[in-house]
Amino acid sequence: MTEFETATIALQHASLGAMYVQAGIAGLVGLIQCALIAWGLRLMRQSAGYRDQQHEENMLALRALIERTAPRQV
Repeated sequence: MTEFETATIALQHASLGAMYVQAGIAGLVGLIQCALIAWGLRLMRQSAGYRDQQHEENMLALRALIERTAPRQV
């Protein structure tokens, strides 16, 4: 085996190792992105629940105000 062949094989092994590192990093970045999306969806769900609760409270207050201020029918 010549030096050139040995160097080529060594370079191929180094390239293969670099590919594994890149794939690992890409996988990690993908997992982080999924976690961030899940966290954002959770926050949106909580906000929607809070808005629904506030809407119900506002509607109850509005009904009470309308009942108090509505003209009485005789």
